[in-house]
Amino acid sequence: MAQIGISEFTFGFAFLREQVNLQDIIGYPALPSLNAENALGWDAAITPTEGTVIFYQFKMSEYLSHGNSKHVEDGMYSSYYRFFLHPDGGNRQHRLLKDLGDTLAPTYYVAPEVPTEALFSAAYQTETVITSSRLIPLIECPAISATDVEEHYITYAPGTTEFTFHSEPKRRVGSVFGRELPQLYKQLLDRRQKLDEAFVHSFLREARSIASIPEEVTKAKTAHVEESSLGQLARFMAANFGVITAVIAETSSS
Repeated sequence: MAQIGISEFTFGFAFLREQVNLQDIIGYPALPSLNAENALGWDAAITPTEGTVIFYQFKMSEYLSHGNSKHVEDGMYSSYYRFFLHPDGGNRQHRLLKDLGDTLAPTYYVAPEVPTEALFSAAYQTETVITSSRLIPLIECPAISATDVEEHYITYAPGTTEFTFHSEPKRRVGSVFGRELPQLYKQLLDRRQKLDEAFVHSFLREARSIASIPEEVTKAKTAHVEESSLGQLARFMAANFGVITAVIAETSSS
């Protein structure tokens, strides 16, 4: 087993940092903090007025290749990556993300596909963190019951879009190589719409329903917050779903 040696925050920062450099398409991270926007190197003024939203939940994978690694030993893989799901609240995070991805907007677990910290550092320096990543769509993941007490994790191997959902192995297809992200974004733009107040209001209403949060609770928590509509959406989604909100748009529309 090889722990890559970086945090989920470090990986997420590096992944988002490269979004705005994608050719023809911008993956604009709609963050609730202007300081965070400045740190990552873009200006709030470039927020697109038309596009679509996507959600990321960053995970830290580990690389396993030794013969005594569980799924090398049982013949499932010759080498593989693995990340665990949060078990708290009867796997509440996965259940929320599953509902979000199934009903409201594309939602992905995103994890590194690089075996060592040194190779991750090299990818950071050459701005190839995205191409050294794997995206697992929640819509392709099985649901988990609130009463399920098993330990759940996802495994994937280099060179194939198949992944396996555990503990009882369920093989799935449809993960996305990081190098395919621009093509994915172009496909998502087929569902573009105006990113105005009406969109944010409608989206938050549906997201509150998924998370079982009354509208008055959200209003009370944001009553003294001054930020853009997309910032409000991002704040809500980060606090209640644990995801980063990104807006996908053509660069000419930003």
